[in-house]
Order: sequence, then C-alpha cells, then structure tokens
Amino acid sequence: MLFVAPSFAAWNGTSMEEPGVQEIDGKDFYLIENESQLAWFANETNKGGKLDINAKLAADLDMNHKLWTPMAAGKGDVAFEGIIDGDNHVISNLYINSDEIAQIKSTYAQNLGFVGVLGNGSVKNIVFENVDIVTSTNAGSIVTNKTSQISVGAVVGWLADKTPGGVVSTCYVSGNITATGNGQGVGGIVGNAKNGTIENCMSAVSISATGNDAFIGGIVGISKASLTVKTCVYDGEGLSNMGNGSTGAIVGNHLSGTLTSAQNYYDDDALLGTGKGTAAADVHKMDEVNVAEVACKLNNGTLTDGVCDKDSPWSVGEKSLALNGYGAATISVLTVKVTRYGAVTITEYPDKTVAEIDGEYTGSDVTEMSNVHADQVVLNRKFEVGKTSTIMLPFSIDTAKVKGAQFYRFKRIDIVNDQHKVIIGKVKTLQIGANTPYIVMPKASEITFEGDVTFDTGIKPSEVLIYENWEFKGTFAYKQFAEDPELGEKYGFAGQTQNGAKVGQFVKLGAATANPFRAYLIQHQVALTKSVSGSFNSAIWTITNEIDVEIVDENDNVIQTGTLNTATGEFRMDRWFDMNGRKLNVKPTTRGTYYCNGKRVIIK
Repeated sequence: MLFVAPSFAAWNGTSMEEPGVQEIDGKDFYLIENESQLAWFANETNKGGKLDINAKLAADLDMNHKLWTPMAAGKGDVAFEGIIDGDNHVISNLYINSDEIAQIKSTYAQNLGFVGVLGNGSVKNIVFENVDIVTSTNAGSIVTNKTSQISVGAVVGWLADKTPGGVVSTCYVSGNITATGNGQGVGGIVGNAKNGTIENCMSAVSISATGNDAFIGGIVGISKASLTVKTCVYDGEGLSNMGNGSTGAIVGNHLSGTLTSAQNYYDDDALLGTGKGTAAADVHKMDEVNVAEVACKLNNGTLTDGVCDKDSPWSVGEKSLALNGYGAATISVLTVKVTRYGAVTITEYPDKTVAEIDGEYTGSDVTEMSNVHADQVVLNRKFEVGKTSTIMLPFSIDTAKVKGAQFYRFKRIDIVNDQHKVIIGKVKTLQIGANTPYIVMPKASEITFEGDVTFDTGIKPSEVLIYENWEFKGTFAYKQFAEDPELGEKYGFAGQTQNGAKVGQFVKLGAATANPFRAYLIQHQVALTKSVSGSFNSAIWTITNEIDVEIVDENDNVIQTGTLNTATGEFRMDRWFDMNGRKLNVKPTTRGTYYCNGKRVIIK
C-alpha cells in the first residue's frame, strides 16, 4: 500500500509544544503562539499538577474540533489558580465530549469547560468561537445528585469554593452545548458557581438538556455561596430544557447563598432571567439588546442624545452587541462557508480561508480545483519519521515554507547486473511544483505549510517523470489498483507492515489502495518514449520481479539503498556506504567519511 497519512497548522488533537516565558507586571507568563502550546499548558495543569501558572495568548487559535481535555480537570479536588489572558484573541472550534474524556481518566468527566475547575484564578479577554460541548451523566466516575451535579460551561465548568474566588471577565462565547442525563448545571459561560465573579461576558450559546435536575443558564447554570454576575448579556439562539429542571437567561438556578447581580441583559427569546430560586436583581429583558442604551449601561456610562460618554468594552455591533470589537458579525460560525472538493475542504471565515487536505480520504470522487486561494493549509496525514513515503500537492510552494520533510524526485531507472534500480535524488529547486509527485522523507510526524497558496489541479506538473517504460505519477483520488485499467506493474512505498514489507520500504503493489495526493511508480508493459511530435511511442518491455532503490546526493553518491524481491516481499536495507556509493557489510573502522542511513558520518 502507498503511504498512509497527517496534518496541519490547525491543532491535530495530540501535539504539544512548550511555549516561551515572558515577564508581565512582575509575573511569568507562558506566551501561547499556537495550538500545541495551549495544549501543553493545559497538560501541565493536569499531568504536571501546576495550578498557579499563567498564560497569555499571542495569536488566534484553531482547536480544529479535536478533543479538548479541560485544564484542572477532575472532581474539584484541584483548581486552577493562575491567570489566562486571551489579550482579545479568538479560540475557535473548541470541542469537549464527556464520553471521550472519560476514556482518558474517568474523573475528568465531572467538570467540563475550557477550564474544568477554577479556584482563585482568572480567565479573561478571550473570544470562544464555535464551541461544541457534548456531555452525559453516564460518562466516567462522576457524582450526580441535586446538590452535586456535573458542571458544564464553555469557559469554566466549576467555579470552586475558594476565597475570594475566581474571576471570568470579558469573554464572548458562541456555539452549542448538548447535555443528557440527570443532575447537571449547564451555563453558557460557567456551569456551576460557588464563589467568584462573572463580568463583562456575552453568551451567544445554544443549550439543550435532557434529564431531570438539569439547570440551564445563558450565563451560569447554578449559583451557590457567594457569586457576582454583572454587566453580562445572553443573546443566543435558545435554551431548551426537557426535564424537570429550570432555565434562566442569566442564572438557571439560584440554589443557595448570595447572588449579587448588576446590569445584566437578555433578549426576549428566554422567558426568565433566573429560572429557579430568588430572582437576580437588575436583570433586564429586552426586545433588542443590540442598542446604544444597553451598550452604554453595560459600560456604566451616560447616554446623551444617543452618544455614550464611555465606549468600552461594549459597543453596538452590526448584528449583535460587540465586546471589545467582537460581535456576531465577526463570529465566523455565523458566516462560515464550507466547500468540499473531494479530499480537500475549503472553509471560508470572515478573516481567512483554511484548506484541509484529508490524507485518509476514501471517497470515490476525484479532487478537482481551479484557482482556489487559501491563507492556511492543513494536511491531515500522519508520517513515520525516517520512513520513505510519497506526496503530490495540488499547489506550488517554496521549500522553505514546508516544515517536517525532505523532498526527493524520481530521476531514472538504472540496470546493473540485469537488475533494475530506482534512482531518486534530492529536490534542488527552491519550489515544490503543483501536481508533481515527489518522494518524501519525513523529519516529523506532521508536515506543515506556512503562508498562502493557490490550489489548481488543472495546471501541468513542473516535470513529467517518465523514464523509458517507467512512469512516476500521482493521484487526485482514492485509488484501487486491482481495478486499475493501466497495464503493467505498480510500485510504491509501504504505508503499513504487511507481507514481509515494513513501513517505508519500496514494494510491488498488488490489490493495494492509495489515498489522494500520493504517488506511485508504474512499469508499463510497453516503453513510453516521446516522438518528435510529443506523443508516446511504444516498445516491448519485460517485467521485472526484483528492484533496488537508491537515494543519491547532489553528486550522485549513494546515501541510502535497499533491495526488494517483489515476488516474495523480502526487503533488505544496506546501512553503510563509502563516498563512491559502494556498500559495506559492517561499520567501517578505517578513517574517512561515509554514509549511514542517509547521513554523512566521519570515522576518526
């Protein structure tokens, strides 16, 4: 089989990278510049148990709808005590699923959100765009009763019993939360809150819950002990509760303690400001919240002749209230356009266009694109470091902008001692050509791309890779070779261990398959040679059952080689070579320069 698969500039769900540290106002902050760094930070609060560390976002992040494990996850015995400052950046496509999280650790399903449990820490200045949270009280090892529900919130699951308490401020959330089972506190911002403050937050979240003793709030599901909610707005599509619990636009259930409420607003889609318990004070139901009067009051300002003397952080937006410039008009989930071209999905956001190449695509349709621009490319395909594979990209890109791989090109077929050898060499140009097949040596499990590109599967490849009756070609669609109409034998690099061949070995293809944007070598039963007119002439050719593969450097020196018996699948890698490309049976003891597994080695 041809090589199997990876990924991206958006998060792949597993990668982690330690960020750098910057001192801000006398405190050390991890400076989060990409999704892998945010995942590392979250992991430190769980696996590392570091609960008082701080983070500041330095870029917008796309979590790519991959499973997110909450920070400070668990039953509430630990709580996050640091600072997370979004600096008005966007975290998009955050995905949380209690069933999947419980497989990591059963107790992690109790408190669910960007932060599972917040103590005396703070989360501020973040836009959470297009959250998707799915929870069930059947997941993991959790407590479910009227006073100890599971807690589900987009920003924080459980605002814990700490003094003075945690703070969630200036956060904007859009998306969906779906909860099933008995005993839940579900909020658009915070699920279940005991001590702390929620201020200057807007929820545009749609929430749906089934099961008894489930309490839903547009801002907070359940309030206890000492909670302050002020200058917050609920303006979502709707709150649906199918059980015997209660629903409130601001608070689902004021269960106990003191609830301090000031200048909170909601539109008339929700019936009550507080679903159950003592009604929160200073909560206003409006026919329209996106008006200057509401924005000014949220800013604690005075409106005179339609002009407010305070214009921050709230303002009137194009379609809804804007918080520090973020309103419904800038939330891409409301304006996103998705177009699929076979194995490629193009997602158009208001501020960027993202292209995702599905390296595991098995659909029957061919990927056909013409002049499609993308600001960011994500390759959803996993590689094994050092294991040879193939790739063909539907766009041209500078080699300096491709990270995680060394590219090689098919050069020729040599015949030595009546045996065929496939000769490949490093790409010498500064650009990878569109629709041109390459052999690739992965240096990382993912290949990533920097900058914008233009997809066009219709343009001619940078070179036609034909040598006599051999042709190195790529595919734009999922390919089943057993049904292939082409005559001749096909060869590729194994994507999995099978029939004696290991990953990365060059093998003969039988009833194999190849995913889109791979390449393979075909030995036609007739030689392909160009005539003067440019058409192909034919000559009879004998099929071979044994093939050698050699990688050569710029000077045609062999740096890696192997021999394959295509009938038995047996493959032997030769490891050591001298500078003339002659293979050595053992590691050399004589001083000099040699090649070992593709690397130059000096024996002293």
